Formats: sequence, C-alpha cells, structure tokens
Amino acid sequence: MNAPKTYDALREEYITGDLSVKKLAEASGLSWNAARKRCRAEGWVKLRAEYRAEADSLLRKTAAEAAAAEGAEKLANLIKASDFGAEAVLRYFLDEDYRDDKSGKINIYQLKAAAETLAALSGVIRNLNELYTDAELEERQRAGERLELEKKKVNHETEEKDRRDNEIVVVFEDA
Repeated sequence: MNAPKTYDALREEYITGDLSVKKLAEASGLSWNAARKRCRAEGWVKLRAEYRAEADSLLRKTAAEAAAAEGAEKLANLIKASDFGAEAVLRYFLDEDYRDDKSGKINIYQLKAAAETLAALSGVIRNLNELYTDAELEERQRAGERLELEKKKVNHETEEKDRRDNEIVVVFEDA
C-alpha cells in the first residue's frame, strides 16, 4: 500500500480499502486526531458502507450475468442437439431403407430403435450441459443424502473404535 499523503487521499483509501483511519493516518504520517475528526465530520464510515454495498451489488450483478450467459450457452447447445435429433428423425422417415419392403410402411421396430438412440443422445447432451430432468435431480439428491449417511456411519464407527482403543481396562488378580 502506498501511504496517502493528504487527508483527501486518506479519505479515498479509507472508503475503498480495509484499513482503519488510525492505521492509515499512522502509515502516512498525518495526524490521527485530525483524520478522526474529518472522518466524523465528513461521514467517511457511511461513505465506506455505501461504497461496499455498491461494490457488492455490482459483484452480484456480474455473477448473475455470468450465470445467465452460461445457462444460455447450455440451452443453445441443447437446442442444437435437438435440431440435430429432429433432422435425424426426419431423414429416418424419408429414407426408403426403413420402410417395410412389402407394405411400404415404416418398420416400427426400427423406429423404436431410432427413438431409443435419440433419447440416449438427449440424456448425454443434457448431462454434459448439466440440464438434468426432475427425476435425475431427485436421484442425485438421494445419492448425496446416502453419501452423507455413509460418511456419518464411518465417522461414528471411527469414533467408537477410537473410544474403545482409549479405554483403560484394569484387571485385578486375586493373590
């Protein structure tokens, strides 16, 4: 830190920094008593609180914008993948190779296989973009809860073992 050389510089350093008026005044060689009086008279403490609130608000806004941009990118990726899947289904229906040779109708078994493949692809894409279904979110939560229970169980068993290891057993023999 460069020590402020004037009371105005000390004021700015106090409002935007973390040091007390006393420490700033001592570091700069300015009168602590005069700095304290100016701090009170000019409302530096209130100005510091306002500055911090504004900085906090700006930080939150920036974080929210970054999260929104990330979410938009994930959604765009999901839309691209959905478009790809829709085009694949359209090609499937238009392709003569998937039609029954005799009736010309679409082979339902091949359609089912294509649908299952697209569903699996969709799941992979959602997972890559961390866009989970409600069922997947519930399963992840249950898995987290099971993990926490296992950790507690291991901690309890370890504590119990440590307690037994630290027990002192006194055996008296009859003489």
